[in-house]
Amino acid sequence: MEGVGRKKHLTALFSIFEPYATCWEDFGGFLKVLFGETTPPSLAPSGRGEPAVRVEPLETRQCLCRHNEGGQHHSYLYTDERAEARGGELDIAVFNHTRYSRPCITTGAQEEKKNPGIVVADLCTKARNYLLLTGRQIEGHGVSCANSMSTDLQTTPRLSTKMRVATLAYLLNFADAPEQLAEQFRRLHDDRELFILHLCGCGLSSRNKQRHNIWHGGCCEKTHLQLGYHEENHAHRCYHYTITTVKPEDYTVVCESIRKTTYGKNLF
Repeated sequence: MEGVGRKKHLTALFSIFEPYATCWEDFGGFLKVLFGETTPPSLAPSGRGEPAVRVEPLETRQCLCRHNEGGQHHSYLYTDERAEARGGELDIAVFNHTRYSRPCITTGAQEEKKNPGIVVADLCTKARNYLLLTGRQIEGHGVSCANSMSTDLQTTPRLSTKMRVATLAYLLNFADAPEQLAEQFRRLHDDRELFILHLCGCGLSSRNKQRHNIWHGGCCEKTHLQLGYHEENHAHRCYHYTITTVKPEDYTVVCESIRKTTYGKNLF
């Protein structure tokens, strides 16, 4: 169950921020730096031969998927006949949220039938470096606090253990609102039944059948994500399968119909 590993990984990461009174502000700032939304200054070396301290952001790129350029539905997002009067903009009647103008993007290590991952140990190193850049004294940061989430994990995860990038991308939506960030973090941390749903349907990675070095999907775009439970997740999988099997020219019409169902709101 994906929620079990997610809890351990979130615990390991947040234990680095938890000792500080401004932990949620710091965590939100780190997420923005990690995804390249803000750029931190680098810390000059403290001695000869020592490297500068930096936080390298994740390298994002557009997915190969049905929504992006070259995909079967890309042209229908922009050339629906009801949108032509607006110069080819997205159809406001159907696509009425900024998420529909943001392409599917991916980053991290892609794995078959999974959302891309980032090694937890690497992520924690980036977090420590970020705190150094913000002037935090991080010695002793790993000491567990009583009744804190960090008491759930006393050992460092294996170097190869990966955290799903979509988990962090979802939390990025709340990076500027510490109270909401804390609330959503705790939901993901405590409720193992929760899934991160990809409204675009491009969340899982898959290899190209002819060229195995080419990957499709693996979307981590923050505006394409929401939380839901198993029943909703199953419904979304069925809806997205249906969308991929209809004629591309019927794309927007099918989307409109799906959005009238119990779990179909906001899908595309």
